[in-house]
Parts: sequence; structure tokens; C-alpha cells
Amino acid sequence: MRDVPSYDEKPKEKKTLDVYPLKKGKRTLVYLSDLVISFFLSFLIFTFVAIPISESVTGLKGRQNESHAARVERNNALAGNKLLFLKYDDQALEEAMTYTGEQYFRYYSDSAVSVSDPDIFHNFYFTVRNYEDKYIDAVKKSDVGGFFTIDEVTKTITLKAEYKDEFHDGFLPGNELTGKGKTDYNNVYSTFFYNMYGLILRDIQEQDLTYTGLRSYLTCQNVINNYEKFFNTVAVIDVYSSFVLSCVIYYLIVPMFTPRHKTVALLLIKVERVEKDTLELLTKKNIVFSFFYNMIFNLWSVFFVPIMGVGLVATFELPSIFAISLISLFFVLISLIVMLFDQYNRPLSDQLIHCVSLDTSTLEDIYRVRGYDL
Repeated sequence: MRDVPSYDEKPKEKKTLDVYPLKKGKRTLVYLSDLVISFFLSFLIFTFVAIPISESVTGLKGRQNESHAARVERNNALAGNKLLFLKYDDQALEEAMTYTGEQYFRYYSDSAVSVSDPDIFHNFYFTVRNYEDKYIDAVKKSDVGGFFTIDEVTKTITLKAEYKDEFHDGFLPGNELTGKGKTDYNNVYSTFFYNMYGLILRDIQEQDLTYTGLRSYLTCQNVINNYEKFFNTVAVIDVYSSFVLSCVIYYLIVPMFTPRHKTVALLLIKVERVEKDTLELLTKKNIVFSFFYNMIFNLWSVFFVPIMGVGLVATFELPSIFAISLISLFFVLISLIVMLFDQYNRPLSDQLIHCVSLDTSTLEDIYRVRGYDL
């Protein structure tokens, strides 16, 4: 005969637990923390591993020395033809142009100059090239700010009185240009001087320029251009190899061999990533997928890896770096929008591997309810 339960016996209570996903702010913090740590690792690999190996394997230093020698020789070819004035032999072209421009405008404002024959443009059109008929047209084309008075009969130019007086007084020993004077000087230098010098360089690139005892301008420039192309290629390889290696270490190797498959940021912030439906730890298969997605969403950081080594301007010149960084950043913004509207606060990378992020304390409460050993 079946036992009949006593009405005094209390029914067994089911254990329930409210589970809340990681908040949006904390999930964003996890992403940024992972990004910063992996970026720092990329930078270290790029600086202390990739660059030294590249210099050793490719002979980069030797090529750099050849390029530097060509730069000096190219500038000396310009200086020998009195189209550029140098304070020292290996002065950069931009710096030498600044000095040359100052001497040119000192000459036209009747101020003391430190060089002979400072009128480089007249010298080029009348002496170096014998382009007398092109001189006035070049001046008209370049003087967009109307700083000069042009005499087409005598083929001479004169700095207008207001600018002449302004620059003359500012160039006097112990004086400096006024606020308006600096603005006017910057304008005439960045328009007239740059435009005229650009015409000279374009002509030289077509016709070349020689000076006794030196390689020609174009010969030197070809050495410089070849080095820059080679350097940019090597730098791009170093940047991407450093980035990939850092991601392999941080997002693949570290999670594979740490408890609960965590990155350093997850350990520090005490966050867990688990399967969305089972709340079990991620499988190794999903760790691999996560590694690839993290590479894609972190790829925008490669733009900043070479800045300390090659400089900001040079980084923009590296092939594909800037464009790929923008594309990756676009995906990051999409992922952020997805997270804002997801009920579990999951970015796109979490949704692709069907996982959700929880506080460590929450997951441990779940496992206690399930009777797991912690």
C-alpha cells in the first residue's frame, strides 16, 4: 500500500537565483582594458622585437645611411645653384626652405641678409634655366595674396610698402614681428614662397638639376624615394606582425591556459564570459572564434603602434594603416550601437559567439546553486 504524505509535511522549496548580465558601462570597461593591455603589448613587440629584427635582416640601417647621404647631396645641389641656403650640411629641406624664405623676404624688405644672391626665384628663371619670359607669369600665379607690385616691362617685382615696412622693422636686431606682421609673413611665406618654390621643384623633377662634383637632383631623389618605399613596406609588416602576435598571446594563449579562460582584464575586473544558454564556461572552440573577432575589433589601434617610432605624419603615409584602422573603428561603432540595444548588454563580438558577460560573484552563486565545486 502506497504511503500517503502527511498534510503536516512542508513541500520542498525550489532554489531560485536572479541572474543579471554585466552592465553596459562595465562591459565597455572590459573592452577598453583589454584593448589597452593588448595595444601596450603590440607596442613593446614592435619596438623591441620587430624593429631590431627588421634592421638586422633587411639591412635597413645601411639603406637609411644611403638615403641620408642622398638628401645631403640633393640639398647641396640646390644650394650650389643658389636655390637653397643651408645653415648646416645635413639640414632638412623644410628647415632650409624656412631659412631661405627668411633671407628672401629680408632682401625684399631692405633688411640685412646673411647670404649672397638671396633672390632665388630671379636666379632660377634668369640664370639657372634662362626662363626670363616665364618669370612674371610665375609670380602672378603664385602671388595670390597680392603682396608684390609687378612691373611687366622691366620684369621686376617689389614688395608693397605696407609689408616692406612691416617686415623691415620686425627683422631689425632686437626686434620681432608684430602680431599682424607674423600673420602677414606666414601668409606670404605659405602662399607666394611655397607656390614659387613648388614651380621650381616641379621643373627640376622634369628637367633635373646638376652641380659640379655631385650626383644630380633626380639621382639623389630616386635614392630617397626608394628608401622611403622600402621603409614604409618594412614598417607596415612590422606593425601588423606585432599586432597579430600580441593578439595571439593575449586573446588566444592566455585564455587557453588561465582558469575559466580569462584575459588579464577579465581577471582584474572580475568578470566571466559564459555560454548564453547554458551559463557554462566558453569552450576552446569559442575562445578561438573570440580571438579572431577581437583582432577585428582592435585593428583600429594599429594606427597608434608606429607613431612613437616613425612619427604621426609618417604614420599617415604608411600604406593601408590609416584606411584599415578606419574600417575597424567603423565596426567598433556598430558593435557599440548593438550593445546599447541588446537586452543582455552584449557587443557584436559576444553575440557572434553566443556568450554573455557576468560578474564573477554572480557566476559563483550560480555554480553554488548547481552544486559545483568552486
